Amino acid sequence: MYWWRRKQREQDLERELSSDLDLEAAEQQENGLSQAEARCAAQRAFGNVALIRQDTRAMWEWRWVQEFRQDLEYALRLARREPGFATTRC
Repeated sequence: MYWWRRKQREQDLERELSSDLDLEAAEQQENGLSQAEARCAAQRAFGNVALIRQDTRAMWEWRWVQEFRQDLEYALRLARREPGFATTRC
């Protein structure tokens, strides 16, 4: 996904999560729970919302770019610390 669309994606994610929680709460109310109890039961059934947000954002990113950057930084630190080892051929 493109970085300039991040705000729109964040809004879509929040809307989707809110909608899913509302639907689950409505189902719980149909099963005879009060509104407050239904909301709590919906949150328990739905799971950790913060973790869902985090996992979703991780899917949006180009994870391989981040991992490549970390590997490159590690290689540069190693080369700076031991330049003779880094330039030696096998």
